Amino acid sequence: MVKQVPDANPLKALLKQIEHLAAYATTYRYATTSGNIKPSPDDKTLNADMASGQQLVGQFAWLAQRRTSGGCKHNRSFHLFWSC
Repeated sequence: MVKQVPDANPLKALLKQIEHLAAYATTYRYATTSGNIKPSPDDKTLNADMASGQQLVGQFAWLAQRRTSGGCKHNRSFHLFWSC
């Protein structure tokens, strides 16, 4: 999905950092074909992913504020695939 975001989008680099989390939507929810449930990520990985997610949310909020305050050339509602 991140491939579809234009390179000029300032969130793309942050999205790439957490792109691997998309697999977790079902990884821990359903057993594998052999009936096992995969082990949870270690604390170091989990903490790094949470930090990346927090950074992304902060940048997203900043860009959304920039859009609504007139600091962006687009006069449209914020959309992840547009860049300012």
